[in-house]
Amino acid sequence: MGTRDLARLASHVRTRRLELYRSRLAAAEAAGISKDTWRRVEEGMGVREVTYAKVDRALGWDTRSCG
Repeated sequence: MGTRDLARLASHVRTRRLELYRSRLAAAEAAGISKDTWRRVEEGMGVREVTYAKVDRALGWDTRSCG
């Protein structure tokens, strides 16, 4: 995924997270990933495909929406 795509995805993830959860920690726990990994997603840093799938589920998105 390109830098622009990651930045756009990060923005969408953050917006949706703020709609559903009070904090990054709460979202990360719902996804089953660490707070640091969630931060990486929201900051537009690349993560593994399996992580994107977990983020999709936590945000109520179709699988592979992120990746």
